[in-house]
Amino acid sequence: MENVETQLKKSDQRIQWVDLAKGIAILLMIIGHEIPGGSKLYALIFSFHMPLFFILSGYTSKKVANLNTFLSKTKKSFYRIWLLAMVMIVINTVLQFIFWGHFNLLEKLVKGIVWGSNIPAKGIGNVGVMWFLIVFFWAKMLFSLLLMTMPKMEIGICLLVLSFISYLISSHFWLIQGWDIVPFAALFMWGGVCCKKLLSTNSTFQVALSIYIGSYYSMGFSCFKKYSH
Repeated sequence: MENVETQLKKSDQRIQWVDLAKGIAILLMIIGHEIPGGSKLYALIFSFHMPLFFILSGYTSKKVANLNTFLSKTKKSFYRIWLLAMVMIVINTVLQFIFWGHFNLLEKLVKGIVWGSNIPAKGIGNVGVMWFLIVFFWAKMLFSLLLMTMPKMEIGICLLVLSFISYLISSHFWLIQGWDIVPFAALFMWGGVCCKKLLSTNSTFQVALSIYIGSYYSMGFSCFKKYSH
């Protein structure tokens, strides 16, 4: 009985730690958008806070057993994450129109929703930090789909390949809804799964996680960085 209670307490502590770390990552995101872009603090914050959030999200992710579970999770995420981001984009666009008003409201609104990120070259500046929620939604959907169809190691390989392709694409142009960095976000989530595995047992995941961090962290950072403004 004591062993069960001890395990439950440890489980609660682990969840609390993850929630606290997620909260810190979100606060750093807010701070990062309020400080000068060329400062050392800015560079430090943007070097890890977004990947950290996705890694922690992967750490707390659960196995997707079947299609019904996948659809149910996707439906909840759609309302809680994607739709929320769209509402915030609408509010932000309307406020910009009220205070500045020198643009076509409908056109700017459609562009913000379709692209899901601020792209100055396309005249899109009404998305703000909502790009993060949009990318988070699609990354959760992609990662859940892979969890349902592939073993964990094969998921890592698949996401490594997709991330490399995304890196090549992001060097030239943007994709709608932040899909040029969605595979990277899902890759960081897979890293969170590996971290959780490492805490419980020593396995080949340690090698996989080392390769993942060493080979793709800098590439992922460069892709996330262009979304930071």
